[in-house]
Amino acid sequence: MQWGVIGTGWVAQTFVQALQESATEQVIAIASRELSRATALASQFSGTRAYGSYAELLADPDVEAVYIAIPDNLHAEWAIASMRAGKHVLCETPLTVQGSEAEAMFAVAREQGVTLMEASMYRFHPQTRKLQELLANGAIGTLRLIQVAFTISAIDQADRRFNSALSQGALLDIGSYAINFVRMIVGQAPDRVAAAAYWAPSGVDETLVASLEYANGLVAQISCSLNASHIHSVRLIGSSGTIELDEAFLLPLDRPTRIRIRHGAQGSKVEELSIPPANSYRLEAEAFGRFVTTKYYAHDLPEMPEVETLDNIATIEALLQAARGLPAGAQTMEARQCSVCSGAVRPVVLIEDHGPTIGEQPSAVAPGQAQRSLGIVYNEHYPTEATACTKCGHIDLWVDPEWVASLK
Repeated sequence: MQWGVIGTGWVAQTFVQALQESATEQVIAIASRELSRATALASQFSGTRAYGSYAELLADPDVEAVYIAIPDNLHAEWAIASMRAGKHVLCETPLTVQGSEAEAMFAVAREQGVTLMEASMYRFHPQTRKLQELLANGAIGTLRLIQVAFTISAIDQADRRFNSALSQGALLDIGSYAINFVRMIVGQAPDRVAAAAYWAPSGVDETLVASLEYANGLVAQISCSLNASHIHSVRLIGSSGTIELDEAFLLPLDRPTRIRIRHGAQGSKVEELSIPPANSYRLEAEAFGRFVTTKYYAHDLPEMPEVETLDNIATIEALLQAARGLPAGAQTMEARQCSVCSGAVRPVVLIEDHGPTIGEQPSAVAPGQAQRSLGIVYNEHYPTEATACTKCGHIDLWVDPEWVASLK
């Protein structure tokens, strides 16, 4: 199949390079909003076209499928545009940042008769497939606890991962892989979630830890951070053993990976399985090509089904709400806009000059004096959240609807 790639960042570069080794998949076009960036990447691969806009790539009749590797907040717009142009779409994870957008995207895929899939490259690696085989064969008995950690060190606050306008943050950028992994292993969405986070000055989660609980007693714990030493590990704890992956998501191309199995309730016998290196991005693209051909029928490949994508987005939304101390269904920070200019907002602290009395309003500090915080101010008189606009500096107060209802 002939591919067009939207985006020129690290993931896009990795995908393009991976397909150079494929006998069935070929990248023929790359698009960026800056022609120079598209040209710089395309020039490294003979015969690859460069476009200075995404729309130009979608107008190319030779492009059969599009790989979308741009910021999360742009996924829905350009996936839908690609599908309306008759292209199949493989879109980087998370598919989008809101469940309603994801549902709309899949609806367009059905309407246009094209294939849409969220990219989860690690699922196609032999290590992941072997892990699933081990669990299916009862290698560690009944699964009781899952622990997944994915952290990177992107300490520059100017890094795009800290940009709230791009719907970034630790959970969406890398924690989504952990959510994806747990859903794959458990086979269903969690029944209950809890989360805590440390928030960057921009308002995104810099570090987030969470628990996902299931009715059968299984608990999954995930940790993700943009400001910690790099790891991407998994531990699966069962009733009669443990499985450990030191490298779960970004699998190396130049050396084997290992699955460590500790047999028995005490882990007294340790076994290590060596998994040969493989290019998970190439395997993913080749599998996607077969999905398009078979329309998801009669294949023996791993996949990323629509139901899992929708479950994962709902879980991410619930975790971000829980981390902010919001009740289920409350309006999240990403959904809020400045009441003056409709700009993006970030949470701030309200500073009181004195103890409030009934009927008084809190005094808000100027944006430059705002302190880093969840931005939640609770007391008996006005449980509110405060946000400052990142464009004009206006401060809005968001009153807890349950508190308002209690006054009636």
